[in-house]
Amino acid sequence: MKRKNVLRIIIVLILLLIASYFFYIYPREIYEEYNGIYYKLGDSTFSEKITVKLEGYLENSLGEGAKFTGTLQLGNQILEKSLILQSKDGIGIIRYFDKDTQDYVTYGTLYSKAIKEGFTISILGIDDNGERGSWSSGDGYMISAPASNREEALELSNQLMENELGKYEVVLD
Repeated sequence: MKRKNVLRIIIVLILLLIASYFFYIYPREIYEEYNGIYYKLGDSTFSEKITVKLEGYLENSLGEGAKFTGTLQLGNQILEKSLILQSKDGIGIIRYFDKDTQDYVTYGTLYSKAIKEGFTISILGIDDNGERGSWSSGDGYMISAPASNREEALELSNQLMENELGKYEVVLD
């Protein structure tokens, strides 16, 4: 092969890598609004419609998942300076800046295959001291979107949390 052809191939490969970076990895602005359901596990009478808004930047990484930075609005609750580092298996811890404590706080865990298509959130409970504590598959609070009723929300949660719940042979209801 001629030296000239090898140089052309190298240049094309470099240009493809640069284009791939901007297409896949480069942070993209995101504004998504979903209609979802806020509900409590183990209590079929508790479910409320909720609007969920994501406003910020979404960044994919090669083989490592995605990163969201921005504002996450869950109904009337606004989580500013939110950070979700989602692993390649679709699980991400939701952290946000709490103005009252001037510290970053964990809100819960997000499960999603693609955040623009839908997700479910397991919300950490709040203990007697006002601190976020734990979550239980028996009586924990959840948000699933998009969903128009509790049954759709549960179906989405079970689908997205299948790998996590399967470890313990649990089905949410």
